[in-house]
Amino acid sequence: MRECLGKALWLCFCLSIAGCAEDDRMTPLSADSGDTADELIPIHISLTGDNDYHSSSFNDASTRSHSPLIAEWVGVKAFSPTRTGEQPDYDGPRIASMELTEDTLPRVSTRATVPVGVYFRLIVFRKSGSEYVFQSAADYTSNGTAAPVLKQGKLLTRSGTIRVVGYSFNTATAADLGTMPPTYAYNSSTVSIPDMSKDFMTFDSGDITNVNSLSHNLPVSFSQKLCKLTISISVTGFTSNTISGCTGVYVKQGGNSTSWVIGSSAVAANTSNTASFNPNTNQTTTIRMVPFASARTITVHFDKLTVGNLIANNADNIDIASTQSVQLKEGMSYTMKIQFKRSPGINVPAGSINLSNPQKACTNDDKQKLSKLVFADGNLK
Repeated sequence: MRECLGKALWLCFCLSIAGCAEDDRMTPLSADSGDTADELIPIHISLTGDNDYHSSSFNDASTRSHSPLIAEWVGVKAFSPTRTGEQPDYDGPRIASMELTEDTLPRVSTRATVPVGVYFRLIVFRKSGSEYVFQSAADYTSNGTAAPVLKQGKLLTRSGTIRVVGYSFNTATAADLGTMPPTYAYNSSTVSIPDMSKDFMTFDSGDITNVNSLSHNLPVSFSQKLCKLTISISVTGFTSNTISGCTGVYVKQGGNSTSWVIGSSAVAANTSNTASFNPNTNQTTTIRMVPFASARTITVHFDKLTVGNLIANNADNIDIASTQSVQLKEGMSYTMKIQFKRSPGINVPAGSINLSNPQKACTNDDKQKLSKLVFADGNLK
């Protein structure tokens, strides 16, 4: 009788998990050689932290705003339709102002929880020598408290050293997580990030040693792996104050389709371009980008662009590029303001430069040099 009661109690422990389950189907525990007789240990999780982007200095009360990371007049130049190489350095008039700043976000005073309804997946591995062997996986949704709702699977492991990793697209859509496979391979299996319209967050517990109790409690906190960029485009000072015929814009750096290797600390881009977005005058658009591995210049590309009379109607493949370098970091939020406006003074094309005095006629080289100068309004006739 006592033996039967003990077995019943143990079965209850194995079936328990924090939260309310809608689907109790458990991903089968992998056959770990030599450990098949080990008892199964349920993992109870508590969801902590928030899922917002942050400012690197939002904890510094003395910092009220950030100095621009980029602030300059930039050239507007044509770009090869193949996007494989840039034209020589631009020497024409600067009519585009580019300013990039790191957003200053409010200080978080309490340890918030992820909002209601966000889906996430957790995956358990057990360390065997230098390898990590898949144990189990489960999907949850947040409910505004530390106890999430179990949707499918169960988090179970054998005793020893374990590691739990997880990911989320910060959405309330189960399909975004993808179909749960029968097994995962640490540092090999990948999770596709199909576009840059959604966030991507990960969790990594690191190695947890000596897991051998009837249950193990695990705090889970996700962090953003992409960076967020808000781009504002406007036009002032021209007769035709419009951006017309613009079929799409992309930022060359960052990637428009990425993947995450289970267990990796970063995501990787599979191209050098972000997804397109379609701005009009004074429109603001927010995109996600893969963080930059190092400081680099940043380029915004227009498929078609018309601004006043300085750029030919329906000019194709236009780039504006910074000369200053910047490193956009994961989990950070940035704002880029691009304003097409008249620069101070006037540039005169080389073909329009003539001197009336024949004794002081300009050579072609002189005209090219003069065309690069900026003359104050009213100084030319």
